[in-house]
Amino acid sequence: TTPGYAILRSGNKKYQMRQKNTSNPIMVLQPSTTSPAEGDDLETFIPALSVSAISKIEDTIELILQEEQANAPPKVNKWHEKFAKDRPAKKEA
Repeated sequence: TTPGYAILRSGNKKYQMRQKNTSNPIMVLQPSTTSPAEGDDLETFIPALSVSAISKIEDTIELILQEEQANAPPKVNKWHEKFAKDRPAKKEA
């Protein structure tokens, strides 16, 4: 496991928990109908089917199944780690 992450245990399985953020929130919708607005004739008003947003989700938790170390796939370098390998080392003054 990676230090700094919470671990969730369920039965004999372990899951690493990671917070995931998104710039576009997920909207939870429910069916609804329109209501008459001020000035509408209540006798002739016909409600229309619509949807209403009842909640907005911006953060989610990702659960990553933790395998035993022997079965874990090898670590894959991130792009910034690959980039840093090709950079010349800083000379100490």
